[in-house]
Amino acid sequence: MKPVYIILTVPHAKCYKDKDCDKTAEKVARILRKKLKNVSLIVGDKNRNVECDLNRYEFCHIERKQTRKTDFRIKIRKEIEQKKNKDYRILVLDIHSYTEKKLKWTRKQVPKEIYVLDNYYGYNFYKVRKFSYIVHHFSSFMNADVYPGKLKHNDIMDEMNELNIDNFLIEFNENLTKPKIHEITSNISNWVKSYYSTKLVSPISGVIREIYDTENKIGIYIRGPNDFIQDDHDIYAPENGKVSVESFFGNLSGISFISDQNKQGYLKFKMKNISFDVIVGAGYVTDNINLEFDLSKHDVIRIGQKIGEIVIKKHNSYCYLYLKDTSQFKLNVILKGGESSLI
Repeated sequence: MKPVYIILTVPHAKCYKDKDCDKTAEKVARILRKKLKNVSLIVGDKNRNVECDLNRYEFCHIERKQTRKTDFRIKIRKEIEQKKNKDYRILVLDIHSYTEKKLKWTRKQVPKEIYVLDNYYGYNFYKVRKFSYIVHHFSSFMNADVYPGKLKHNDIMDEMNELNIDNFLIEFNENLTKPKIHEITSNISNWVKSYYSTKLVSPISGVIREIYDTENKIGIYIRGPNDFIQDDHDIYAPENGKVSVESFFGNLSGISFISDQNKQGYLKFKMKNISFDVIVGAGYVTDNINLEFDLSKHDVIRIGQKIGEIVIKKHNSYCYLYLKDTSQFKLNVILKGGESSLI
């Protein structure tokens, strides 16, 4: 698995008369940089109101150029290109800070220590957020909350999405004490290490009932309402990257798959290091699978992210996983979708 390289960006570091800036963002970013491995820091050199906002897609009048053509944004792209050429995976953390008076999100709640903006666009974020590893981690270790990124608002995130680069925007409360900043940045560092060390997880919950060593295939029985224990019928991304879906013996229309009458239908999911078939239809009674979105149009899929669900009707369903090596697996082991490690 490729090592990860982190690029910290601080677009609103420059103040004008001690205002119109993120006052503590650069300080926090420098503390975070010391706690990460393989990291660089790029700090903005323009005031967001007097000169131009380096985190917006706008015209910078002083330099008479679009903001993506400023030195700051060019540095980010060059750093990405250089590290990609050295076979790194890239993570961009866009660092900001806020005062409680200016943050609209806090009007109806107690302000958090940090807010994380995830780069999910184009589907119901709040339906999938509870399955997101980042939400679980930050809410478990910090007074934090996660929001979906706003399309055409945070232009660094927009550009990273266009380049297919993992990215998050993190807002730090400017009232944080130095010990609290060190505590939070340590947690973020630990999250980066754990998130990018995970290689492959089970896409489905169930019990291993078959192992085919010669075919590098395992069969997972997904228990249904008539079993003593019922499994979660959600489908999760087993790794980071692109995913393609192909249907067999059924009709995939938009985000809904229905198997042919009296036949076993299945969806084949393919990613870089794994493929898996989710089987429904004749013999299983359950014959319906819904996707969270059109997977063929979304490049950025994260490990553990919910990508679909088997619509439960009466019985169980089944899944075959195709791996590079099945020697480590044993029969009757229970797997948890989105969590159980396969490597």
